[in-house]
Amino acid sequence: MTGPYWLGRDEACEVALAANNVSRRHASIEIVPDGLQITDVSSNGTLVNNFVLRKATRIVPSNSVTLTTGAYVVSVRESS
Repeated sequence: MTGPYWLGRDEACEVALAANNVSRRHASIEIVPDGLQITDVSSNGTLVNNFVLRKATRIVPSNSVTLTTGAYVVSVRESS
């Protein structure tokens, strides 16, 4: 499955993060031909490999990425 995989406060997200400064659906990750596509839909933004992403999409040309939202640091790695 290529996604999208959701991070957020909502229990329906694939990665549920229980914190008030995390939006219900904070950000999504999707596997695309060029790497990993990260989309931030939150009010507070997401750090993507230390790059601030706010209400935008970024493609990381890699099979791994580190996302920071609120007090959480999430490492994502595409498995083969």
